[in-house]
Amino acid sequence: MANFKSVVNKLQKHYSDASDVAIIDKSGKILYSTSKWDIKKDIKGVLASWKSGNAQFVVLDGIRYSILQMEPERFIGTNRKKKGHLIGASTPDGSKYMLAHIKPKAKGWFHMAYPAVARAAAMLKKGSRAEFIETKVEIKKKI
Repeated sequence: MANFKSVVNKLQKHYSDASDVAIIDKSGKILYSTSKWDIKKDIKGVLASWKSGNAQFVVLDGIRYSILQMEPERFIGTNRKKKGHLIGASTPDGSKYMLAHIKPKAKGWFHMAYPAVARAAAMLKKGSRAEFIETKVEIKKKI
């Protein structure tokens, strides 16, 4: 089994706009959560909505998120009052879910957050080779 804290740390290092992150099993048990995120009372309802595939909104930790996309492997929601965004991804085998609260002022969050969370969720699978690859771009000056 993957080290949950290590995977979350890698996600937050790669995509720093993921301010809070939780890993949940398919029954709704919280396996890991960043310290300040209190989602225990809401998580089963969020997962039930996600699994139903037809919710218009969910509430997590007192924030209401309007659903933008909801597929078995992907969850994308946003708060219309600028309190942030909620991104979810399932592990490839569907046994666990990763949810991340994305900072309200994250730039390009709609295109960047889900791929980062999905990569981190893939890292939860035993034997996974998924990793974040940091690339360095060198700019050469023309003389």
